[in-house]
Amino acid sequence: MTAKRRRAAFSVEVKELILKRAKFTCDRCGLRAEYGHFHHRTPRRSGGSSREDLGLPSNGLLLHPSCHDFIEKHRKIAAQLGFLVGYGSLPKDTPVMLWSGWHWLTDSGEAIRIEGVPPLSPLPPVTPDD
Repeated sequence: MTAKRRRAAFSVEVKELILKRAKFTCDRCGLRAEYGHFHHRTPRRSGGSSREDLGLPSNGLLLHPSCHDFIEKHRKIAAQLGFLVGYGSLPKDTPVMLWSGWHWLTDSGEAIRIEGVPPLSPLPPVTPDD
């Protein structure tokens, strides 16, 4: 990668908000992850993206490397749980199943707990290989 900054990467300030929100624990499993991966719920694609919202805290999660690998290998399940968000949706409008329950993630870096089952659009069925 050149010295040019990739678009929609998380800034230092956004990474600090994600770490604070996660309390230095993995958002998927809840174990300590202060040196984990910063995951984009809506992927940036190769070379970055011109969508500025992809660099906001609502699009970011802190994950252990193994939890990050699970999400990348099991994309249908990850999408059903809100760890992946399609390009037609906004992360702030898509609930995510963190280790501590369902939450809305805000652009200001907060996680707002959802009591009960969140209002979701119909999800694709999960196949055995997921």
